Amino acid sequence: MTKQRNYTIMIVDDNPESVGFFKTHFAGCRHLACYCGSEKAAKSLMAGVYPDIVVSRLHFDNTSGKKLFLYVTEQYPNAIRIIFSDESEQQNLIRMVATGIAHRYFCMPWEKNGVGAILAHDLLTRSRLRVHNCWRYLKAENVMPAIPSVMREIEEVVQDDDFAMDKLVEVISKDPAIAAILLQVVNSAAFPKKAVIGDLHHAVTFLGISQTRELVLYVCARQILAPPRKCSELFRLVSTHSFLCSRLAGIIARQLMPGLEKAASTAALLHDIGKLIFFSVNCNRYLELLDFQAAFDQSSADCEIKEFGVSHSQLGSSLMLWWNLPMTMIESAANHNLALDKLSGIPRCVAIADRCLREVESNGEVITDLDTLRDEFPVDEWRTLAGELLASEGADIAV
Repeated sequence: MTKQRNYTIMIVDDNPESVGFFKTHFAGCRHLACYCGSEKAAKSLMAGVYPDIVVSRLHFDNTSGKKLFLYVTEQYPNAIRIIFSDESEQQNLIRMVATGIAHRYFCMPWEKNGVGAILAHDLLTRSRLRVHNCWRYLKAENVMPAIPSVMREIEEVVQDDDFAMDKLVEVISKDPAIAAILLQVVNSAAFPKKAVIGDLHHAVTFLGISQTRELVLYVCARQILAPPRKCSELFRLVSTHSFLCSRLAGIIARQLMPGLEKAASTAALLHDIGKLIFFSVNCNRYLELLDFQAAFDQSSADCEIKEFGVSHSQLGSSLMLWWNLPMTMIESAANHNLALDKLSGIPRCVAIADRCLREVESNGEVITDLDTLRDEFPVDEWRTLAGELLASEGADIAV
């Protein structure tokens, strides 16, 4: 039986009513919940207790959650950062996540917006990240998970209170290779649009801040993680799978979550990034592991953990946490192999797309739990789409 882990959750809020909701929710649980009403108190407490999750009100005690979270990002990179406020502040909260200051946001009131379920869900995801194991693995392999320099520049621009889209375009255009690939990806079928996007400004405007950050990071990761020649073909196959998964997840999201197609496509594009790291860093060992897995019909996660101490999903999701991506991206990488009835939202769209493609890629040898959704969703239609996408592979792959 897997040992249950205890986590430290820090609540930073000076509103007695909402603090009362948090105290009721965490009463009697095995986790340590700490409450602070000021930035000074929060920093003092964090100096002695490393937080696993920090939940902060957007404005408190004459200061801001933004200021606190910039400090947490630098000092406690393993912490999940969740920002909240009233519904009137929703646009400001969305921007906090889009710019990488927070991993998630929610709005009060508590009951109406299911805040308790959100917190429970994020604790479950946190338990699957294994950030310390991932950090040790990367350090042992001499691969430190620093944010690429262009991403640092992007974050400085988008987090500026005087942000303008032209400044973001200017930063990206400094690297012609990144700009060219970003245009190629945004013009692919993974991002349906009415006309071809011909310039970088149009591409960034079409994508928005959040998806632009995520796609630039994807391009940077592909550049950093170039594999040895021996693994280049399997690296390409995983990249192709991720791209096709991106297309299919966007189609599924259009049916299940209209308006979130681009978010689902981007999450799917990055969901297997942990595999790319293994191919890049441990080519020979990963090839041997895949042969063993196929020969003995073993779980890929079990084999990876036994060999490297971490699985590809743990590695990829931890990297996304350190790179300040939204929780939907982190969840999609961490949880896409969970049972479908345990998933919801964008991670479920990604998981469905991943399963449809794996079934088709294996010519039916891989059995998944897709049929558990048959009474609720058009899974056979999605399987057919997966087959069509795979058959047209190569005609529109921007990777």
